[in-house]
Amino acid sequence: MKKQETRFEVRSADWLTLNQALEVILSSTQPLLSEELPVQDCLGRSLSQDLVARATLPPWDNSAMDGYAVRGEEISNAGTSTPVGLSVTGVLHAGDLPGSSVGEGEAIRIMTGAPIPPGADSVIRVEDTDSEQTPGIVSVLSNRDKGRNIRPAGQDMKLGDQVLAPVPRSLQQQ
Repeated sequence: MKKQETRFEVRSADWLTLNQALEVILSSTQPLLSEELPVQDCLGRSLSQDLVARATLPPWDNSAMDGYAVRGEEISNAGTSTPVGLSVTGVLHAGDLPGSSVGEGEAIRIMTGAPIPPGADSVIRVEDTDSEQTPGIVSVLSNRDKGRNIRPAGQDMKLGDQVLAPVPRSLQQQ
């Protein structure tokens, strides 16, 4: 077999430098304008600027679980053999506003997400009480929750915090 000979012709070319190519590309395009959209319409989009928190979340100290809002100092010695009895003066649900404070010898039944009433610094989980076997009185059977089970205001984000920064790619479904 005869080998076919390949010939290359040398031609001069007018190549662009990288900077020249970028200038051509950038001069023939226009930047996209930014727009404000509801979050549910942002899939496939990218941020043009920082996304900043418009509110503090949670907006107030709130209960991390169902239980009783109490003054921690009053349950310091609580145990199964030394229960501490407290008068239950009310109930708070998530979305409620605290109507009264927790005074000496008192507790307020509280649900997850409810605001912590003034005077309380601890939420005792239901499992560590007698669940009001005597109506209006709760016996606290443990001191392990003293100073605990409260989510502080702003734990997730504070007003003005940067929540997301612009990234050079679109938002993708996770």
